[in-house]
Amino acid sequence: MAIQHLVPADDEYVSYVEAEALLKDTPYPVTKHTVRQWASSGKLKITRLGGRTPHVSFSDLLQVHRDMAIRAGRDNLP
Repeated sequence: MAIQHLVPADDEYVSYVEAEALLKDTPYPVTKHTVRQWASSGKLKITRLGGRTPHVSFSDLLQVHRDMAIRAGRDNLP
Protein backbone atom coordinates (compact mmCIF):
# COMPACT_ATOMS: atom_id res chain seq x y z
CA MET A 1 0.00 0.00 0.00
CA ALA A 2 1.54 3.30 -1.07
CA ILE A 3 1.19 6.38 1.08
CA GLN A 4 0.56 9.20 -1.34
CA HIS A 5 0.01 12.14 1.00
CA LEU A 6 3.23 11.81 3.04
CA VAL A 7 4.68 15.14 1.93
CA PRO A 8 4.42 18.45 3.78
CA ALA A 9 2.40 20.99 1.84
CA ASP A 10 4.85 23.85 1.44
CA ASP A 11 7.84 23.60 3.74
CA GLU A 12 10.59 21.28 4.96
CA TYR A 13 9.68 22.05 8.57
CA VAL A 14 6.55 20.69 10.25
CA SER A 15 5.02 21.26 13.66
CA TYR A 16 4.42 18.36 16.02
CA VAL A 17 0.71 18.42 15.13
CA GLU A 18 1.50 18.36 11.39
CA ALA A 19 3.97 15.52 11.93
CA GLU A 20 1.30 13.48 13.71
CA ALA A 21 -1.16 14.07 10.86
CA LEU A 22 1.39 13.14 8.19
CA LEU A 23 2.35 9.89 9.92
CA LYS A 24 -1.08 8.77 11.12
CA ASP A 25 -1.80 6.46 8.18
CA THR A 26 1.55 4.69 8.28
CA PRO A 27 1.98 1.20 9.76
CA TYR A 28 3.74 2.90 12.69
CA PRO A 29 1.68 6.02 13.53
CA VAL A 30 3.04 8.41 16.15
CA THR A 31 1.47 11.11 18.28
CA LYS A 32 2.61 14.70 18.66
CA HIS A 33 3.83 13.73 22.11
CA THR A 34 6.12 11.08 20.60
CA VAL A 35 7.54 13.63 18.16
CA ARG A 36 8.09 16.00 21.09
CA GLN A 37 9.93 13.24 22.98
CA TRP A 38 12.17 12.53 19.98
CA ALA A 39 12.98 16.24 19.77
CA SER A 40 13.61 16.53 23.52
CA SER A 41 15.92 13.52 23.48
CA GLY A 42 18.04 15.04 20.72
CA LYS A 43 16.92 12.72 17.92
CA LEU A 44 15.39 15.74 16.14
CA LYS A 45 16.62 19.32 16.03
CA ILE A 46 13.99 21.86 17.05
CA THR A 47 13.53 25.04 15.01
CA ARG A 48 11.14 27.73 16.22
CA LEU A 49 9.21 29.20 13.30
CA GLY A 50 6.59 31.90 13.58
CA GLY A 51 7.52 32.87 17.07
CA ARG A 52 7.35 30.13 19.65
CA THR A 53 5.92 27.16 17.76
CA PRO A 54 8.52 24.35 17.58
CA HIS A 55 9.06 22.68 14.22
CA VAL A 56 11.25 19.80 13.08
CA SER A 57 12.74 18.90 9.72
CA PHE A 58 10.42 16.54 7.87
CA SER A 59 13.39 14.73 6.30
CA ASP A 60 14.96 14.15 9.71
CA LEU A 61 11.59 13.10 11.11
CA LEU A 62 11.22 10.44 8.41
CA GLN A 63 14.66 9.00 9.24
CA VAL A 64 13.93 8.81 12.97
CA HIS A 65 10.47 7.39 12.25
CA ARG A 66 12.02 4.70 10.05
CA ASP A 67 14.58 3.77 12.72
CA MET A 68 11.96 3.59 15.46
CA ALA A 69 9.60 1.52 13.28
CA ILE A 70 12.41 -0.95 12.56
CA ARG A 71 13.20 -1.15 16.28
CA ALA A 72 9.52 -1.69 17.12
CA GLY A 73 9.31 -4.44 14.51
CA ARG A 74 12.34 -6.20 15.97
CA ASP A 75 10.97 -5.90 19.50
CA ASN A 76 7.72 -7.58 18.43
CA LEU A 77 9.36 -10.64 16.86
CA PRO A 78 8.68 -13.97 18.56
